[in-house]
Amino acid sequence: MLQLNINSTLCGIDHVTTDLVAVRKTGVSTRHSHPVFHLMYITEGKGIFYVNDEALEAEAGMLFIINPNEPHHFFFDPQTPVTNYECTFLFRDMDGEPKPIHFFDLLEANRSLRPSPELFRTRMYVPSPLRPLLLEGYQRILQARKDGTTKEYLSVIVLDLILRVEDITVRINGFEQNANVRTEDHAVATVKQYLRAQIGEKILLQELADVVHLTPNYLCTLFKEHTGTTLMNYLKQIRMREAEKLLTYTDLSIYRIAEDIGFEEASYFTKVFRKTYGVSPTEFRNNLFQPSVQASLNTSLPPHIDIG
Repeated sequence: MLQLNINSTLCGIDHVTTDLVAVRKTGVSTRHSHPVFHLMYITEGKGIFYVNDEALEAEAGMLFIINPNEPHHFFFDPQTPVTNYECTFLFRDMDGEPKPIHFFDLLEANRSLRPSPELFRTRMYVPSPLRPLLLEGYQRILQARKDGTTKEYLSVIVLDLILRVEDITVRINGFEQNANVRTEDHAVATVKQYLRAQIGEKILLQELADVVHLTPNYLCTLFKEHTGTTLMNYLKQIRMREAEKLLTYTDLSIYRIAEDIGFEEASYFTKVFRKTYGVSPTEFRNNLFQPSVQASLNTSLPPHIDIG
């Protein structure tokens, strides 16, 4: 159970289930509620989503956020069948009991944001440029389930999905105040998101520059000014952090981990990992079974995974 800080209260995340439901055209579902959070993202089709008895149109690009114990049901038109991703999870308090905090209360407390509009707190329309970021969050969870990863790692990547939703919320709700800063911040944030979404692919500088409509040289300068590090170093950092999580929470082979995070050769991945952590990936994994090393790792891992 992963821990994070919400208003100075330690909570844990329990993943319940994540699915891709294709071509839903079964008509009306039964009105129901449950003590878990429900993130439902529509990729195709149209329908009506009833939340707290309020009828909300559902179409491609809509993300619905259902809080614990909120009654809801769906109407899917057979003429426009719906395909959607859905993730359910719950937070637990320090005593291990379910914590029915409102999802947007959590997000707003996490970044000290002003309250979102009421309708926005149930559904949001995700702009096309941000959809790959959200889809990749769902797909990472589905892949982890397919790989048979541990409950702890599922908690990590559910938190990753939550933070992606948080980041999208901030961007589309216009919280930034200065237009010039917002433009530069948006370019840097978009590049970070793209790097994370394409972490397993070969990434070219020109490709990154094209994403944010800048020249390669200017993008490199802007990124260094805003982050204090280079694009390549940032990419290495997120790949190494992902490798650390996969080594800790999965039994995937070194070759498979190297491939998943964008290394063509496992030997080069091992070389970069050793330079970063002082040990090889195999040694790192073996050391996890030593209590003193495990305690050191636990205290070194931050409670908040920065996806920005």
